[in-house]
Amino acid sequence: MFCFLALTVLANGQTNFYIQSIQENADGAITVTWPAVPTWTYHVMYADSPGGAWQDLSDGQLTAGTNVWTLCYTDTNSAAASQRFYKIRTTRPKLIMALVLDRSGSMNPATGTSMGGAYLPGAVSTFISNFDDNYDEAAMVSFATTATVDVPMGQPFKQAISAAVTNLNWCGGTFAQGGLTNALVQINNATVPPGQNQVKVVVFFTDGLANMIQDTLSCPTSITWNFGGYSTGSWVGFWNPATTTKSCSDQDNACGNGSSPIGCSPSCSATQFHSNQYNAMEIFTRANVTAEAQYRSIQVANDMRANNILVEAIGLGNETDLDMNFLSQIANATNSPTYDATQRTGQAIIANTPSDLQAVFQQIASKLLTY
Repeated sequence: MFCFLALTVLANGQTNFYIQSIQENADGAITVTWPAVPTWTYHVMYADSPGGAWQDLSDGQLTAGTNVWTLCYTDTNSAAASQRFYKIRTTRPKLIMALVLDRSGSMNPATGTSMGGAYLPGAVSTFISNFDDNYDEAAMVSFATTATVDVPMGQPFKQAISAAVTNLNWCGGTFAQGGLTNALVQINNATVPPGQNQVKVVVFFTDGLANMIQDTLSCPTSITWNFGGYSTGSWVGFWNPATTTKSCSDQDNACGNGSSPIGCSPSCSATQFHSNQYNAMEIFTRANVTAEAQYRSIQVANDMRANNILVEAIGLGNETDLDMNFLSQIANATNSPTYDATQRTGQAIIANTPSDLQAVFQQIASKLLTY
């Protein structure tokens, strides 16, 4: 008499799949059916008892096609066994992930408006501990007045990212576009063997408005400036990215007079910048620069999705401090005013207080671990 048990595998770096049915055929062969994910590879395993040694069936490796959501395998050798137990295993996709973290002045634990810097390091360290140092790959970039790669893409990464986020300086503006651009480069630098299941993801975090861009201005000599940096009023600050470091003394000291970087060294006579959004020249005002900063950041996120990268967005604060339309467009969330169902759909999640960051990051981790 046959006894069949539908089991699933539980192991590090692997995903569970429930067997839908186990059917005995007229010739004694057994057909096992289970739900599949397109392009994933599965292995059918068997044992002669629930506590026995599990073995891969020699011809039991199947790869789901592009639009295949169910797979089945027929075990033609089952008739020789008095009983047989089955389970399906598949390796969880390799995660290629870049964290993009806001380290602007509003995050300062003592003087910032959100004071998120007191909680972000713990939330990120717990988040990153969910993943596999020897299987996944991860990078961390951060942004304020400048954007930097703090931990390049690679492995192991847990200890490096925990140390990097703990040692961030909380000061400066919000050059979100720079952070996203660095993340795109890091993910494209990852090396994945051909045919290996993989998920590419960017986790973007901010506590305010994207308010800085980078352009080469005619002064009349061409010079690259980072400019913007203010969330109220009309002021526009100017920083030279070639000399501005992560030091707060550099990031907090803007030069210029709000309409051009005349007071900077080297001086500059430019009074306008080129808007990619409108393909026209615009004067230096906070509102103009902020609108352009958001537009350019969204374009980078769109480029990510064009490269099959999932973008998840986390905002700290309330809707007064954050632009939910901006965050939802960064993630291509279903509530985005420009939602595109043909592209990867992410989430735009709000942490109302800094103490909520841990739970929000864990919500993202739970989603990523189910791929």
